[in-house]
Amino acid sequence: MSSTVRSLKGLVMKRNDAAMNWLQDSTRALKDIQVKESTRRIKTCERDHRRGGGPPGQVHREDPGNNNETARAQDTARRNPGR
Repeated sequence: MSSTVRSLKGLVMKRNDAAMNWLQDSTRALKDIQVKESTRRIKTCERDHRRGGGPPGQVHREDPGNNNETARAQDTARRNPGR
């Protein structure tokens, strides 16, 4: 093998290594972004669920604290535990 062919082969190998490193770094970064996005989405859904909201079309139970009669009954039950 001539020295020119050897040097060209070395350059190609270096380029392949650089391309593989770039690809691995890019894949790792994309996975990190996907994990962060899914974590953000989960936290948002949990927060919305606590607030009684959520995606359209999804039925949520009404928060008893929003209903005056239920809240009044709960207060009465707390004050008079024997009844």
